Amino acid sequence: MPLNQPILRPAPAPASARSLPAAALVVAAELAVTAATWLVLWRLDLGHGSLPTVLLAWGTCFVLYTAPVQDRLARRLGGGGHSVNLVLIAVAVWFALTTTELPSIYPVVIGALAMETAQRDSSTRTALVGLALMFGGAGATQFAVHQGWIGSLIAPVASDHLAVVMLAVGGVVAVRGVVNARNSASTRLALAQEQRLRHAELHYAATHDALTGLLSRRGLEPQLSAAGAQARPGAGVALLFLDLDGFKAINDSHGHAVGDELLAGAAVRFAQALGDGAALARMGGDEFVAVVPGVPSPAAAAQWARAVQESLDEPFRLGDQDGARDDVEVVVRVGVSVGLAYTDTPSGLGPLMRDADRAMYRQKRRRREIRLPEPGLASVAGRP
Repeated sequence: MPLNQPILRPAPAPASARSLPAAALVVAAELAVTAATWLVLWRLDLGHGSLPTVLLAWGTCFVLYTAPVQDRLARRLGGGGHSVNLVLIAVAVWFALTTTELPSIYPVVIGALAMETAQRDSSTRTALVGLALMFGGAGATQFAVHQGWIGSLIAPVASDHLAVVMLAVGGVVAVRGVVNARNSASTRLALAQEQRLRHAELHYAATHDALTGLLSRRGLEPQLSAAGAQARPGAGVALLFLDLDGFKAINDSHGHAVGDELLAGAAVRFAQALGDGAALARMGGDEFVAVVPGVPSPAAAAQWARAVQESLDEPFRLGDQDGARDDVEVVVRVGVSVGLAYTDTPSGLGPLMRDADRAMYRQKRRRREIRLPEPGLASVAGRP
C-alpha cells in the first residue's frame, strides 16, 4: 500500500441494523419458552388453544416489543412512535391472552409494558396511553368473559375482582416506571450538560493562554488559516509579531509576579489598540502575534503597527507582589518591537509568519542599537 494513502473503513451500521440478529435470537428464545409452557399445560390438561395459534399470538407480541421495531416506529412517527407501538402491543397482548385461561391478568401485563416503554422516551403521554389501555382492555376482557366469548378458569365475578386488583397493580407499576424514567432522563441530561461544559473548559484551556486570556499558539492556528484564505486585494491580512523591549530586566529586578502582571497589562493594551476584529495571541514568554484581516494596504497595516507601539507609551503601575508591603507600587516602562508582514492574496500564512518574525528581530536589533550605542555595534547600526 502506498504511504500516506488513507485506509478505507466501512461505515458503521445503524444501531437498529446491528441489533436485528440479537432481537431475532431473543424472539426465538421467547417462542421456545412459550412452546415449553404450552407443552406443560397440555400435559397437565390445562391447555387452551392450539400450539400454532399460541405461537402466532405471542410471537406477534414479542416481535412488536423488540427494540428495532420500536426504534423504527419512533423514527418514523417522532415523539408519538412509542405510544403507537404500545397500542399495537396492547392489542396483540389482548388477543394473546385469549389463548389462556386467565385473561383478567391483562392489566398488569400492560402496566409492565407501559413502564418499560415509558422508560424509552420518558414521556407522560406514554404513561397516560398505558393507563387508558389498561382500563379499556380490562373492561373489554371482562365483558367478553361475561359473554362467554373468552374462556376463564375462574368465574366471571371472581375474574372481575382479580381484574380490579390487577388494574391497581398495573397502574402503580406504570406510574412508578414513568417517575423513574423521568428521573433517569433528568440525570442523563445533567450529565450531558456537565460533559459539554467540561469539554468547553478543556477546549478553552487548550486554545487560550492561562495568564493573559488571549489565544494560545494552538488557538491562533484556525484564525491564521481563515484569514489567509480570505485575503484579497483591498482587504488583505496584516500579521504583527510583537516582542516586549526591556521585559527581561523588569522581570529580573522585580520578580516574576510583577512580570506576569506586566504581561497581562500589555495584553490588555494590545487588545484595545487592535480592536475586536483582530485575533491576538500570546506565543510564549513576552512574544505576541496579532492577525488583522480586512486591511486595505501595507500603509494601513503600518498604522496598526504604530497603534500597537503607541499603546505602551504610558508607564505601567504595577503592585509589588513580593509580600513585603501591599501598598507598594512599581512604575515601569516597556516598549515593543513590531515585525509587520502583509499580504493581499489568498495563501497559507506560514511564510507571512516567518517574514513578520524576521522583521520583528530586525526592528528589535535597530531599537537596541539606537538605545544602547556600543563601539562594537556601530558598524552594523544601519543594517536592515
